[in-house]
Order: sequence, then C-alpha cells, then structure tokens
Amino acid sequence: MAAANFKPIELLGKQVSFIYEVFESHSEVVQGTVTHIILSLCENYQFCVNNVYYSPDELISFQILD
Repeated sequence: MAAANFKPIELLGKQVSFIYEVFESHSEVVQGTVTHIILSLCENYQFCVNNVYYSPDELISFQILD
C-alpha cells in the first residue's frame, strides 16, 4: 500500500480511492468513505468501503482524498 504514513484509525470517516487487485489479471477501482475498521493485535487491519472489507496488502495506488 502506498500511503503508510498514518495510523489505521485515522482512516475512519475519510474519503479514499484505491485499486483493488482481485486476481493478477483483474483489478477494480474503489472509491468511497471508510465506515468500519477492524484492528488486530498482530498489527494487521482491515477497513470497510461500500460494505466490503479490504486488507492493505491487497491494494495498489492507495490515496486519502480528504
């Protein structure tokens, strides 16, 4: 993930845009507001945009828009 200079909790309520790699040959652009965050003790986390949860490891070209 490109933008790693923030704490995951700071994403809550932010408008974000990123490319989600579904398969090696297929990806989709996702844009929306982060509505939920799942934190883990092992430093992994997921966040929810448009009722779908994403892991930062699956993302390309991540941007915080506001």
